[in-house]
Amino acid sequence: MSHLTEEDVKAILNPYHGTLRQLVCSAYEEFVFYKASRAERAKSPVRYPRTIANFVFDEIANLASSEFTLDKDVAIFEQPQTIKLLVQGQVIIRFKKGDSEGLGRNVMTQAEMDFIDPQQSLPGLPKEAEKVEITWKPNVLGTEISSVSVVSRSGSHSNWSYEIPEEESGRDFNIVPIPPHNPSNNPPLVSVKNPNKTASSE
Repeated sequence: MSHLTEEDVKAILNPYHGTLRQLVCSAYEEFVFYKASRAERAKSPVRYPRTIANFVFDEIANLASSEFTLDKDVAIFEQPQTIKLLVQGQVIIRFKKGDSEGLGRNVMTQAEMDFIDPQQSLPGLPKEAEKVEITWKPNVLGTEISSVSVVSRSGSHSNWSYEIPEEESGRDFNIVPIPPHNPSNNPPLVSVKNPNKTASSE
């Protein structure tokens, strides 16, 4: 069980606040590009909210794996369905879309119960490390991230939380927009015979 306070965690994560926020913002920006691309191609909008959370989480995992690979103070723990970060051997991070109360929501598996229970440790990770969620929320229009927070929880309740300010955003991760689909750029699949052409040459 961890004995770290909110101030302890904030001090440990402070050098990474900008990077953590930008990871989330860049991942969500990729989803916005994807959504716009679907609209350009007259595709139906994303149907389920969980699709958004899964898409953004996948992008966060990709960016985090690349960003922290060479950082000796951040260990990356990848599992088949998730990724966690261990910062300075003291703080375990997972990323979640925040609900109305600012908490990450998930199916209540044994792994989920172990993470949100302060008394439980996680396999392969230090027992004394503090477990926190980096939660995110989009704005009302769904066009960009409105808040990124660090949350310590005990079951379905928050022990404490603080928001990473927008001004602490780090470098851009250079997400490349998906170009809109323009049918006029594609050559015709069938050559159309000119009806005005005479048969004299046959």
